Amino acid sequence: MPLPGRVGSPGSVGGCSVRDSHDLTTMVTELRGAPMLAGHGGAPPVDLAAVRDVLARVSRLATDLPQLVEADLNPLIARPDGAVCVDARVRLEPRPPFDPYLRRLRRPAAAQEG
Repeated sequence: MPLPGRVGSPGSVGGCSVRDSHDLTTMVTELRGAPMLAGHGGAPPVDLAAVRDVLARVSRLATDLPQLVEADLNPLIARPDGAVCVDARVRLEPRPPFDPYLRRLRRPAAAQEG
């Protein structure tokens, strides 16, 4: 079953921030097509763990690669035995990498005036 969705800002999937496995579960179960994922109409349920894994990996990619502006996995086919991305397209833009350990030293205000 193909799944709808899109990736928004870095560290997010579908515009929602991913913090833990509960967030991933919520994203999957709140889709309009969520009943179909659980085996609606006699169809077997899909492997939700595989879908959550794909979402977690895309979120991690967006977090680790600040140049990632857009990712389109279309379609992502979820089946009882896993999930497969048939086609993927990413768009990158040049951005300076974020370094959380980078310190910027400033001159004291008195030194700037004199």
